[in-house]
Amino acid sequence: MTVGVILALVATTAIAAPAQAQNQGASALSGGYADCPVSHVCLWDNMNYRGGWLVLGSDSSDIGNWRDRANSMRNRTGYPVKLTDKRTLQPDDSIRYAANQSENDFGAFGWNNRIDKVEILD
Repeated sequence: MTVGVILALVATTAIAAPAQAQNQGASALSGGYADCPVSHVCLWDNMNYRGGWLVLGSDSSDIGNWRDRANSMRNRTGYPVKLTDKRTLQPDDSIRYAANQSENDFGAFGWNNRIDKVEILD
């Protein structure tokens, strides 16, 4: 009987953990390009949609401890997005992506590890 209870707890924890992590915005698990949910913007810490990832909902712009970390992005919101590099005592640089556009390597044009803010535009 004890074994059944332990297995039930393990199964419940394994199922609940990814959903809880996704609701907080960041997942401890790695997800690829196809794993980015519809109506969200996803950032990955490595190029080609690999490594740890951050999932942002339509009302999110604060990327918290993901500042200066992202190396690839997928926009599945259906709206354009603006990515900003906040700079001290200088104008902020930004780049825009069209609705449903993606970028597999920010480093290809000097933007790896520079994104501080994500804005979903109307």
